[in-house]
Amino acid sequence: MSSDISLNLYDAIAVAIHPSSRGKGTLVVANKEIHTARDVTKTNSFKLEAFRSPYGALGYVTESKPRYYRTPSRDHTVSTPWSIDRIETLPKVDVVYAYGALESELVRAIAANASGLVFAGTGNGNIAEHLVEPLREATRGGLHVVRASRTGSGIVIRNGAQLDDEYDWIVVDDQPPHKARILLMLAMLSNPDERRALQAAFYRF
Repeated sequence: MSSDISLNLYDAIAVAIHPSSRGKGTLVVANKEIHTARDVTKTNSFKLEAFRSPYGALGYVTESKPRYYRTPSRDHTVSTPWSIDRIETLPKVDVVYAYGALESELVRAIAANASGLVFAGTGNGNIAEHLVEPLREATRGGLHVVRASRTGSGIVIRNGAQLDDEYDWIVVDDQPPHKARILLMLAMLSNPDERRALQAAFYRF
């Protein structure tokens, strides 16, 4: 009969000020659950339990206090080489979602105006045969191609669905396309041309 905004805000403040939250990075609190920002995604447009993490919540808010059962294992926040105080601009990175009639000309046009491209393929980041060569051309021209999956969860395995080593492509590990875009932009600030370092960032953060 009412919005959950006030309770979520109350719980979020309770989590933020509690000493046990220190060192866990950016957190998202909703529906009495505490999630790490790296993993959480909104999975429903209107339900109260809309926010979900593929590995579950870090903990819960009970009696106005956080109760944790696990901690983030990837480097985050102050463990990263990036600081908002030193970032003025970010490289242009676009996301392309695979669909049946996706034309190579459209992929070429998007790639021509970007420094990076996250391709959300089917299944394990599959890329249709007629799109492989346009993406290889873009890679040879300096574009960073990152393979992701449009499925919503799971790991994209390097050299699984495509010849990533041969094509000099990057895979997202377990990140959804929209989060992979942000990580690629940040990683390119440190290693704009080194694809091995960019791939390592997806396994580290």
